[in-house]
Amino acid sequence: MALARTVALAILTACGSQAPEPVAVNGAAPAADDGAAPAANVTFTEVYDQVFNGSCLNCHTGIVGQFDGLDMSTKATAYANTVNKSSSGCARETLVVPGHADSSLLYLKVTSPPCGSLMPQNAPALPQSSTDLIKNWIDEGAPND
Repeated sequence: MALARTVALAILTACGSQAPEPVAVNGAAPAADDGAAPAANVTFTEVYDQVFNGSCLNCHTGIVGQFDGLDMSTKATAYANTVNKSSSGCARETLVVPGHADSSLLYLKVTSPPCGSLMPQNAPALPQSSTDLIKNWIDEGAPND
């Protein structure tokens, strides 16, 4: 009887001392748990309010925006004029390619432009948090919330 208690105690102690191993589901490898919370989906409203509104609308709005080919005067107009739309310059590259920030001219213009000037023009470069917000929104498929 003492042996059975010792074995049971050893099993219980061993079970509680280790985290369970991740299990593959449907043949997919289990996700690594790095302790970080999953990233929240970025909304277009966040991008517009936090980045475009303060950094882009001085030039890309109204008559000026219509003249340069990118009117972002309202959230709806900005979305319609950027997602899956070709630029008016820059070899007609697509401004926002959903799911592919590194192929999206809008993201490249605020990080490392392949043509023209770094945006916003004649202003300080966007902070990393703003370029990350744009990148994450595009990489998440550029949804219109």
